Amino acid sequence: MKKSCLIFALLVITRIFHAQGQQWSDPVAITDSLTDNTNITLSTCEGMYSLGDTLYACWEKSSDTSSTALYCRRLIPYGDPFMLLSLPNVHFKNPRIYRYNTGDTAFSVYFQTDMNGNWDIYYVNYLKNGIVSSMIPVRNTAQDETNLHMDQSQEGLQEMVWEQDGRILYKRSNTDTIQFDRNDCHNPLIWKNHIFWTKNAGGNEYIYYSTRSSLSGIWGDPVYIFGGAVSLEHTSIGNDTHGDMALEDLVWEHKNGSYWSLMDFDPMNSIQYGFSDFSFSNNIYPSYLSVYIITDQPGNVEGAIRTFASDTTGNMEIWVTPVLCGVGYMNISNNGSTDTHPQLFNFFQSGDNHLLDIWESWRNGHWQLWMTTMDILSGIPQNPNPGKGFLAVHPNPFREGTTIDFLNGQPDPGPLTICNSLGNKVITLYPNNSGTGKVTYTWDGKNENGTKMPPGIYFCTMKTNSKSVQQKIVIF
Repeated sequence: MKKSCLIFALLVITRIFHAQGQQWSDPVAITDSLTDNTNITLSTCEGMYSLGDTLYACWEKSSDTSSTALYCRRLIPYGDPFMLLSLPNVHFKNPRIYRYNTGDTAFSVYFQTDMNGNWDIYYVNYLKNGIVSSMIPVRNTAQDETNLHMDQSQEGLQEMVWEQDGRILYKRSNTDTIQFDRNDCHNPLIWKNHIFWTKNAGGNEYIYYSTRSSLSGIWGDPVYIFGGAVSLEHTSIGNDTHGDMALEDLVWEHKNGSYWSLMDFDPMNSIQYGFSDFSFSNNIYPSYLSVYIITDQPGNVEGAIRTFASDTTGNMEIWVTPVLCGVGYMNISNNGSTDTHPQLFNFFQSGDNHLLDIWESWRNGHWQLWMTTMDILSGIPQNPNPGKGFLAVHPNPFREGTTIDFLNGQPDPGPLTICNSLGNKVITLYPNNSGTGKVTYTWDGKNENGTKMPPGIYFCTMKTNSKSVQQKIVIF
């Protein structure tokens, strides 16, 4: 695999894959435009719903300057937004979802709050029954605890770093807090066995990192990476919100003269290099995602997805690689106002990769969160002998049309609903036959208006008197 453009590598080795349905969907809003919605974070919660893994998002929501609430919603399958935390004249900031998924807890959200008069770190547990626990302190001192970042690659460790009065601090679960560096240090990031941060010295800015020994578990001394008489901004660890990264690279943009460029550092091999196709006169807020998929034909699929904000058209717009393994960039926001801070995510569910590009968009005088998705799909195993109450789809995946059989023990089960991956209804299907036994539906891949639906993942749902049955369908 070529190292170029590879910040996030997802190695899929458990099944044979075919890359299908590669195109970005039309952008959709995932928040309202009547309040400010910013700083989104995502993570999975395994096995909460019949569809398998669930993708949750959490973000900051504010209607005035006196308070900031935390809101959540399911993105896959799509659900309604709900308030996680809110108090009058209190700010809840910088949420980080931690995939706990043990016992009654679905996930935890760590955050910063000023409810004690300064910034402290707390967390709450979101239970599987929808109840939010009381706030639990992680770090509560007389000084401000800011720039919280968590390692979400492994469940159960609860590793985090943050900044306190120019110091970089680290904590794991219930262990004592460790100081990594001090004196004007900022922007700590952690992923697996590496911690990165920036440091101002002599009027210049530098990047440092520390590595944890795989044998002793002890963190090493700070090591210099990059810096000097340049302007550094927007450091991130590849896709730093979700994904089981095979690499732990650091990516950042820096200003050299009049232009901003993108740089990468591989701490495993101590390799540093730049990307020549990123050179802009404005901040670009880059985010990178690279997917590596094992296939039986025509070979391994490898490609980088890149996204950034640029004012090339006169307004800050979001640009993204049009397809996996593609070249060039397409304007995906087309807002005509200001769009910024794009973030790429990968959600791996039931053998399929769901890629998401989410950004902040200035609309109606507020910041709103928008999203586009692209599916890298696998074939779906068939069930030649389904039991009663099972939806059998054949062929699946399909291009022109498919048949859906429902083995039923009661007559006239009623209509079948087809929804897209966001949960929006596409069409309602009615059975071709009636009576007790096998009831058959057909779908030509079109919506209610007769428009052909694009390649992607869809879900058919049958509701009977006793239960609801659901099956995944793929158009390629």
